[in-house]
Amino acid sequence: MWWKLDRARILRELDAVLETDEWARAHDGTIPWAFELGFGNAGDALPPLTIDVDGAMPVTFRGRIDRVDRAPDGSRYFVYDYKTGSPADLLPIEDDPVLKGRKLQLAIYASAVQRSFPDAEVGAHYWFTRERGNDAFAGFVLGDVETERLHDALGTIVGSVAAGQFPMYPGVDGFFGPENCKWCAFDRVCPRDRARRFERRRDDPALDAITALAEHDWTPDGDTDTDTEIEVEAP
Repeated sequence: MWWKLDRARILRELDAVLETDEWARAHDGTIPWAFELGFGNAGDALPPLTIDVDGAMPVTFRGRIDRVDRAPDGSRYFVYDYKTGSPADLLPIEDDPVLKGRKLQLAIYASAVQRSFPDAEVGAHYWFTRERGNDAFAGFVLGDVETERLHDALGTIVGSVAAGQFPMYPGVDGFFGPENCKWCAFDRVCPRDRARRFERRRDDPALDAITALAEHDWTPDGDTDTDTEIEVEAP
């Protein structure tokens, strides 16, 4: 019985992916160009992505991109990262390309592709495999503003770590615990009153840069509204 239910779900999801694949290629006028496109490792098609961070050492990234589609004339590339879960938490990526410093993946992937094809337009999208058509995508086109946002976020993260400032940041304390601790492998070894402890330290000047990145809304003009898994590899 369980297998029958799982099989039906898998077939529905495969059907959604195939339908969306046809929609995306017709809508964007692109064709699949690469799958599991590696950058930075030996034998990879693309070189590592190195970003100079103000006031800190350069940061180098390597990785593997699920899929890259390309316009026939090479003028546009689309970076896709497949997601099998709910899109709810990732939809805001359309408004902030690094989601307040919590999701650097898409911006890094797009930057790695654009570094190799500087004259091309590069878009980056999460592809939610359970959705169909336009609803299956959330992302952005990488431009100067988005690149600056990525560099600023890296500057805050790397600069804070270099200064010895990497505090436990639990987030809002909810019914099931702090929001940033839901999937953390070290959740059980942290103090239960971690959210209260962070609030007691909130006014420490050492936390200013971190809280500004994590809590203030960002707009494409580069401003932040104060009313409202970081994957980094240093050489």
